[in-house]
Order: sequence, then structure tokens, then C-alpha cells
Amino acid sequence: MGVQEISERPRGTSVAWSHRGPNHERTSAASGETTLINEFLEEVYSLTVLGDLQGATDKIFETVDRLLLEGAFTVCNEILRCVEVRRLPTALWRSFLTITVAAKDKLPARKAFYHQVLSEMIRLKGNEKAQRLLGQLA
Repeated sequence: MGVQEISERPRGTSVAWSHRGPNHERTSAASGETTLINEFLEEVYSLTVLGDLQGATDKIFETVDRLLLEGAFTVCNEILRCVEVRRLPTALWRSFLTITVAAKDKLPARKAFYHQVLSEMIRLKGNEKAQRLLGQLA
């Protein structure tokens, strides 16, 4: 089992994710990973509440990009499954979709996440604008 540091916490302590198998994949996230996923998402939500949209965007891109580069598709999939869309502004919905578009075939939860985001975007901005903003991220 290898451990890769993927994110920095505000207090300077590192958050690490463990991976098993040659492709760092598992069928479901272990309880330790679930805790780290929840901590990551809570940090994104907190940055949003503080009005630090750039900090939240950076956190999403840095964390998810590192996980994807390491082949931790199960963890990325679980993140997408756990995101509470209504706790985030639309820009961050697009951040999650943008950073995962290249790996969408390896992230089964992404399709449901996309449809949830599209539905909310239509509700907030109307069908035409939602399609224009999200169409290329399907």
C-alpha cells in the first residue's frame, strides 16, 4: 500500500490518501478515504462560505488533478458522488466538471453529477444558458 500526499491543509498539515492495487483503484472508498473526502469537501464548502471562490477553485483543481494523475479514479468518483451541489456556486460545479472531463469514462458517478448540475443550472438560469455553459462538459 502506498501513500501519496495530495493536498495541503490550511494549518500546514498534509492530507494523504491511501491507494491499493496496481492502478490505485478499488471498488469503493475505504472509511479513511471517506473521511478525507468529507474533509476535502467541507474545506471547499467553507472557502465558499468565506467568499474565497478562487481558493475553492484552486483546491478542487489541485486535489482532483493529483488524484487523477495518480490513477485514483475510485476516490475521484466518490468525490463526485458526495458533492452537495446546492452548497456550491455554479462556477464550482463547472470546476468539478472541467477537471474530470478527460477521465469521464473512468468516473461512473460523473454522469449523474453532470445531470444533477444541469438540472440545477436549468432551474437557476434557464435551459438555453445552461446548455451553453455546460454542453461541452457532458
